[in-house]
Amino acid sequence: MKMKAKILMLGAISIILFFLWGTHSWIKKDKNVIKSVAKTNSGSIEYTLQGQGPVVLKLTGSMDDCESRGGNAALLRAGFSILTPSRPGYGKTPLSIGKTAPEAANVMVSLLDFLKVEKVDVIAESAGGPTALYLAAMHPERVHKLVLEEAVSKYAKDLNPQNYETVRKFNTSQYWYLAPMLKMMANVAPRKLALVTMQIFGTGDPEAAMKELSKADIDGLCNFYLRWGRTWNKAAYNDLEQRTEDSVLDSIKASTLIVHSRADGSVPFASAEYAHSHIAESILWEAPTWNHMTLGHGAEKVDSMVVEFLKK
Repeated sequence: MKMKAKILMLGAISIILFFLWGTHSWIKKDKNVIKSVAKTNSGSIEYTLQGQGPVVLKLTGSMDDCESRGGNAALLRAGFSILTPSRPGYGKTPLSIGKTAPEAANVMVSLLDFLKVEKVDVIAESAGGPTALYLAAMHPERVHKLVLEEAVSKYAKDLNPQNYETVRKFNTSQYWYLAPMLKMMANVAPRKLALVTMQIFGTGDPEAAMKELSKADIDGLCNFYLRWGRTWNKAAYNDLEQRTEDSVLDSIKASTLIVHSRADGSVPFASAEYAHSHIAESILWEAPTWNHMTLGHGAEKVDSMVVEFLKK
C-alpha cells in the first residue's frame, strides 16, 4: 500500500507540474505591442515591436524571448522604438537558423532587412552579448551605438568555471523537473521565488536585495519564469558554449556603453573589463545594482544612464 500511495502521489505531482508548465495564458499581455513572426532569408524570426522613433534592437539573455519587458518603459518614454527578437532557440525562432554568434548576428541583419530598418542602437543583455558583439563587428553599417548590460563577452567557462558547470548541469539534466517547480513557485510563492533568484544571481545579501524589490519587480520575475518553453534549455546550453575572439572586439568601432554590477553572481565583472579593454570606443560604468538582474536598487539609474548614452 505504501508503494501504491507513493506512485499515486508522484502521478498527482506530475499532473500538476504538467499543467503548470503551460501557464502562458496566465501572463498579462500588452495590447500596445506588435508581435509577429518574420519570414526572412535566414528563416522564421519571432519578434515584438513597440513605440515610435529611432529603433533599439534589444538582444535578451538566456531563457528569455521577445516578450521581455525589462527597461522598456524608460526607452519608450525617451521616444525610442524597441525591436525585441526571440533569439534562435527561444519562442518561435528555431535554434537551427543561428547556432553560433556570427550566424545569429546575420539572422538579426535579416530581420532588419525584412522590417526595412537601416541602422539601430543595440542593447545586449547577458547571453545576448556575443550576438551583439559579432553584429557590431561584422555589420558596422547597421549599428549606431552598442550597450552591453551585464553581458557575456567571452567564453563562460573561462569567466567562471564553477558557474559554467552549474548552468551546464541545469540545462542538460535538471531542467525537465526544476523548470516546472520554478513555474509553480511563480504562481504560489512569488516572494520566495524572488528570494531564490536574488541568491542565485547575486553575490550580496539577498534579504537586503529583497527589500528593494517592488511588487512590479516581483511580478516581472514571475513573468520571466512563466514564459520558459519546454525546449529552451537547449538554446540556453547553446548560449553557454558561445565564444568571442579578441580580434572581434578589437574591430568594433561603435560607441559602446558597458554597464555591469560587481555584485553580478552570474556574469562576473571581469566580462565587462575584458570588453572594455578591447573595444576602443567604450565606457565602463559600474552599475549600482544588487545582482545580475537589473531590478530594485539602482535599476532607475541604469535605465537613465542607458537612455542618456543613446540620446547623445
